[in-house]
Amino acid sequence: MQRVLWFALSLLFSLLPGCSEEASITPSTQNSGISFIERDGVRLQYLREGSGVTAIVIGSSTYYPRAFSTTLRDHLDLVFLDGRHFAPTYEPTESELESLTLETWSDDVEALRQSLGIDQWVVIGHSVHAQIALDYARKFPHAVDRLVLIAGVPYSGADVGQALKHLWDSQASESRKTQHEINIQGLEEKLAATPADHQFVVNYVANAAMYWADPAYDSTPLWEGVQTTQAFTKLAQSLPGRSEVKSNLDNLEVPTLVVVGKHDYAVPYTIWEPLVADNPAISYVVMEQESHNPQTESPDRFDPILLDWLEK
Repeated sequence: MQRVLWFALSLLFSLLPGCSEEASITPSTQNSGISFIERDGVRLQYLREGSGVTAIVIGSSTYYPRAFSTTLRDHLDLVFLDGRHFAPTYEPTESELESLTLETWSDDVEALRQSLGIDQWVVIGHSVHAQIALDYARKFPHAVDRLVLIAGVPYSGADVGQALKHLWDSQASESRKTQHEINIQGLEEKLAATPADHQFVVNYVANAAMYWADPAYDSTPLWEGVQTTQAFTKLAQSLPGRSEVKSNLDNLEVPTLVVVGKHDYAVPYTIWEPLVADNPAISYVVMEQESHNPQTESPDRFDPILLDWLEK
């Protein structure tokens, strides 16, 4: 169980605001492929695919294009942006690293929006990136048409780990627990032999029982070519506490979709319920068969939820 709790806690270590009353979301047709944006000397890669309403997917321009279905490209102009924690060329000095805040990641997203000349877009954040998306919507509400949070890390706090332990103990099947023990055999030795910038991926793959409905799922192909930077730890340390997140959610100025998986043993869905209860701006969906990656493991069920909501 120590490994399970370590894993949960590891998730918690993912341009000026303006105003435009006339801003509106504009459907577009784009297939620009891989491009880069530079902000403050930092080079961030992004990938643009598909056609339709423009949506930014925050996190990794390598991992997330594989994680979302090709079907979505028929409905959305998807822009996948590297965060600094996944940008392979990002090597900040100690002082630069220390100066990073959650707003740094939000400002990177805004810089890309302005560079692309987009009035408004749908903002999508999965896992730790949900907090970047929420902070972006707080800081730049005029730029957000709609907000989508998928299996989001709710906030930084010890009660998240406690909720995870309770969920694992009470709801994880014996077969899942057995498979988890099989998956993590030799993990500590493997991590010790793995370069620091690849340890997150190695740990993620080994902890499949936490992340996937199928506890034996091998997510290695999704992570090919992905590495982390020192900014990952700083991002986790920058996550807000419960009261701040609740305030941000309560004061949302945009329609928001929160999707969680009932079998998510990395981020317990139960902790989201009191955060979104009685909030008219938030549509809250618990996917009964899914885990931490519903967009990847069940696109046949996830895609209609997303697209139907966007059309409302």
